[in-house]
Amino acid sequence: MFDFGLSPYVSYSTSFEPTSGTDYFNQAFKPSMGKQIEVGAKYQPKGLNSLFTASLFNLERTNVTTADNAHTCSAAPQLSDCGNFSVQTGKVRVRGVELEGKISLTNELNATIGYTYMDARVTRSNDGYQGNIPTDTPNNMVTSWLDYRFSSGAMKGLSIGGGARYMGRMFADGANAMRIPDYVLVDGMISYDFATVPSPWKHLKLTLSATNLADRKAIGGCLSSSYCDYVGRRTISGSIGMKF
Repeated sequence: MFDFGLSPYVSYSTSFEPTSGTDYFNQAFKPSMGKQIEVGAKYQPKGLNSLFTASLFNLERTNVTTADNAHTCSAAPQLSDCGNFSVQTGKVRVRGVELEGKISLTNELNATIGYTYMDARVTRSNDGYQGNIPTDTPNNMVTSWLDYRFSSGAMKGLSIGGGARYMGRMFADGANAMRIPDYVLVDGMISYDFATVPSPWKHLKLTLSATNLADRKAIGGCLSSSYCDYVGRRTISGSIGMKF
């Protein structure tokens, strides 16, 4: 961390995800593998209660299932068990930028906003999808949140907040022939901290949260061009927290 508040960083990580199914030889698929490298910086200006983050990232996913063109009935009609099988030679690459800012506008009012841009491509495929955008992968995502905490008066201890989430357009199929429309969801929150009230309950905090407050119907993703799921409907949940 430099004296003026800048903190550069580099991150490298690997991952794996189990893949269900078997290939033509009845061998279980190996897990798909992921590699990510990220470089960025965090900036916390002097004298300002805020934090700004910017990062560039590149992800690669290998062992992705794609068509087995060697054992189709058209390519190998002499095989009694020819058909549609898969092999794990596919590859996907995602690179992009992520920006986030958190700032206290006043002692009571806080704001957070984030933006993510992703350039995702299928870089290796036997299905003819090379160069296409992978399914369920938006180019743009935006999140915003604003909350206010009453610090005096009769409403001291009460906090209210709200925000919106934007999800850009996606594709429902590997051929990129069917688009999933973009959408915006609104969330909300209200909480009360009893620490400001002299009482036996001063260690408690009550919170009521709501996601998709407008109960909007939107398609969240698709397993295929004929099977899609909606985003979660309006959900309201309450919680009680205790400080020891």
